[in-house]
Amino acid sequence: MQPLTKDKRREDPFYAHFPELKTLLRDLPLGRRGTTLMKFIENPNFMSQWDTDMRYCKGDDINRNWVDRWRNQAKDVVGAIGT
Repeated sequence: MQPLTKDKRREDPFYAHFPELKTLLRDLPLGRRGTTLMKFIENPNFMSQWDTDMRYCKGDDINRNWVDRWRNQAKDVVGAIGT
């Protein structure tokens, strides 16, 4: 997977955030190398409730259980794809 040209940046997973990133990756033909990643992406609970709009909210507005789940999911996916 390579970054797209600047004129296609809105469609580029390299610059996307959740939840749009999940949709872009799901629709991208990743081939066999993407099989492991797709197991996470296709799970409706993977990074659910995550949104970039939260970056400006008060910390107590975000459910602590979500944060714990996101942390664990991020560690799982990074470990599974070998990075």
